[in-house]
Amino acid sequence: MHKFSLYTADGPKDEKKFSWFDVVVFGDMPQFKLDAIVKGATAFVTGRLEVREYEAKDGSKGKQVQITADSFNGVNVVAPPKEKRQEQGSLVSQPRSSRPAAPADQITDEEIPF
Repeated sequence: MHKFSLYTADGPKDEKKFSWFDVVVFGDMPQFKLDAIVKGATAFVTGRLEVREYEAKDGSKGKQVQITADSFNGVNVVAPPKEKRQEQGSLVSQPRSSRPAAPADQITDEEIPF
């Protein structure tokens, strides 16, 4: 099992709202995907969305959103962090086609894996 967190940002630049999700992947995940999951990377995750209720030590109740992803196709890193893109000049995951991938902020519908 592998666990990591990711966030989504929604809304205009000056009013962005962020949501955090825990991602759980059962089974063996390819090493190249594990190596690519770093802070600041752009990733697409598909899986089952689960809302779990919990009780904290102080007795308060809360909810946690978790995504349970498939070990191979459920997590796809599209681009490394911005700093690494500038250093390397390339993307971690090369697209299936021979054309170079667009920067993370200019992703086209053809590059989305679903």
